[in-house]
Amino acid sequence: MRMTLALIPLLAACDLFKPPCGPSSCAGCCSSAGRCELGTAPTACGTAGAACAVCAGNMLCGGGVCTPLSGIGGSGGLGGGVGGSGGTGGSGGTGGTADGGGGAPSVMLLVDRSGSLWVPINPSDPRCTPVGCGSGGNPCAAGCPTRVSELKAALSGFLADAGSQLRVGLTAFPGSAGTCEATGSVEHEVPTTSDGAALRANASAVSTKVLGLVPNGGTPLRAGLEFLRTRTAPSLDAIIVLTDGLPNCNASNQDNTCGTANAACKCTIGSLAACQSAGTSGFAPCSQGCLDDDGVVASATAIRASGTRVYVVGVGADVATGEAAMVMQAIATAGGTAPASIPANGVSLRAALDGIAAGLLGQ
Repeated sequence: MRMTLALIPLLAACDLFKPPCGPSSCAGCCSSAGRCELGTAPTACGTAGAACAVCAGNMLCGGGVCTPLSGIGGSGGLGGGVGGSGGTGGSGGTGGTADGGGGAPSVMLLVDRSGSLWVPINPSDPRCTPVGCGSGGNPCAAGCPTRVSELKAALSGFLADAGSQLRVGLTAFPGSAGTCEATGSVEHEVPTTSDGAALRANASAVSTKVLGLVPNGGTPLRAGLEFLRTRTAPSLDAIIVLTDGLPNCNASNQDNTCGTANAACKCTIGSLAACQSAGTSGFAPCSQGCLDDDGVVASATAIRASGTRVYVVGVGADVATGEAAMVMQAIATAGGTAPASIPANGVSLRAALDGIAAGLLGQ
């Protein structure tokens, strides 16, 4: 006990000797109080340890830079949306809306809530102990930036800052029961109004829904995309997919291994042998565990053909390479928004969302 108590003043002393906020210690911006901020909010905008700027009321903070909200509306559009009249090269740039009008762009967040979101956003982060935490019922230590904690923080900040300029809705996958349940409803519908005060209230409601998401189950991304594709209303300018893993959970996947050792199966849950099990408790590895890259790309292609763009934001440093990165880039290409963004931390995750918002608003 005496040894533990003796450490307390030492820890307090170490805290006193934190380096001052600046380029060598802060990736965001430094507040007037000397605190390192994310640098993505209009009230504290900046990068590389510079002094935080306060953006004017007609500006957003995108990528750490205050940018005017110009080009909203116009006849160009994002391809016109579903049944819209906008083109890709009109005089309004990329600022039109799905119905061809001048209202706020309509955006559906399609958010992954699979069980793998419990793992660290950067597995090499020394705060994330024990090694391998976040999987197998092994929670990470308090203070570890997990995929879900960083995703929620980035989305909340994004909605608070850009929500008054966008008509935002929320859909999650898998369904609320977890495992491989297909998405059958939206968590929050895209509003029809473009009134700023109403949109701010809407963004706050979406943020509350985001904060309430509990990770569980597989990654039925194709089912989520198909659910949105087959809806007749509302028209969407964009779908923003936020996911941390390889899509699976497609019982119609031609690479499934039920009844045969299909070497074409790229098993997302382990070795090929793991995807040959019949499974129990609502998950059948042989029909749901194989990588569903072709199915997801086909859905994104069909959505883009209808006029809606599909943006892809990967969540996690370890999905920036290998099969996961290739799949995410393929989805973004099919959705007309390549390259995909695959941030390695919460700050860059927020910056990726800000960049998408800037594009939608014609900046």
